[in-house]
Amino acid sequence: MLTRPVNLVLYWLSWRHLCSLCRYGRLYRNVPVLAVCLVWWLGAIGYGLWLWGRYKKGRRSAVFRKLLPREKGLVLAAGEGAEGTAVRADSAKETVPGGAAETEMRETKPIPEGSVKWYVKRRHFCQLFLKEKEVLLLDLRGLTGEERDFLDVKLSAVSFLGKGIWRAAAGIFLAAVTLYGGRLVAESAVPYQGKLAWYLDDLKDKRTCTLKHDNIYEWGIEGILEDVREKVNLPEALCLATSFNLHFAPDGEIITLDTMLYGFDEKGDFVDSYLISYNRAHSGKITVYLHGASSASYDESRALAPLVEGVSVMPLRETVEEWKGEECFGILYYGSRIWYSSEGIRLLDQDGGWQLPPYDQYSFSGYSISVFCPENESIVPARYIYSGNG
Repeated sequence: MLTRPVNLVLYWLSWRHLCSLCRYGRLYRNVPVLAVCLVWWLGAIGYGLWLWGRYKKGRRSAVFRKLLPREKGLVLAAGEGAEGTAVRADSAKETVPGGAAETEMRETKPIPEGSVKWYVKRRHFCQLFLKEKEVLLLDLRGLTGEERDFLDVKLSAVSFLGKGIWRAAAGIFLAAVTLYGGRLVAESAVPYQGKLAWYLDDLKDKRTCTLKHDNIYEWGIEGILEDVREKVNLPEALCLATSFNLHFAPDGEIITLDTMLYGFDEKGDFVDSYLISYNRAHSGKITVYLHGASSASYDESRALAPLVEGVSVMPLRETVEEWKGEECFGILYYGSRIWYSSEGIRLLDQDGGWQLPPYDQYSFSGYSISVFCPENESIVPARYIYSGNG
């Protein structure tokens, strides 16, 4: 059934769009075609199983060893007493002139013109598949030369699609399409060679989780980490690889988040890196990419814990209320920093109390958490220097 022209074309079309999907993506173009092909192949498999069952049920147990010519078609007969011949209870009998004596034949099967759908011919045997869903086995060794010629004439009338030469050519075509298509798919799985490679990388390195604790006023930074830990095994010791940049709305709802963290175990050995991003406008899920770095050293000055503790105690809501009319606020953290100006500096302790720096001090250092307005650079950020972590 697979060698039918329509199936050959659809087989090639399926591989073509599968290769295009693996190499270039283009979901809008490839997925609908592949979906139609999938439905077709599922139907073909179901029909093929039904057809296989019908032909298996219709396989005759008798081995036919004689061929009786007729003008329209032919008659197959199993010789009486021949080895391997199974004689059925409903066998028809026919006598064939054979010189002085007549040879009685058992299990005859008339085959009208055009009844053979396809056949498989080997050196000693020929299998005939009939349109009535029967399968007959003819032993060619006992046929005379004339009978063989007559059989060839009758089989020549079988549709070209049912002949061995067509099936062989179709088999070569199917094998070539499969090998070439498989090669293209395999190449698209090589890093940087196709969309499939990026998809496989995502399966290995990408994790997504829903941001449930999406209000910075209520849950702070710890709420974000708690959501990430549902899908990623974050170690307790974390430090920044770059910076921690978070934007939120006046009501505290988180809008965007971008940061990259390094994780370390209890002994201080590097575990993994975590590139974390979130954009409320695109999705309600946090995206985490793993294995971005192969090694790193723990840097206490860039520890994440002071940010988590500082945001949990600082008067964040009261701070942004000073900038009424703004639609977006941000939190920026680089770790420990040195400031040579008192502008915007606020000294924050572990109980949430804060105070302005002494008027005669011009240099400040410590874990700095900047609260700012991303869309209005004229507003001086509030730079909280947190001292509660140590």
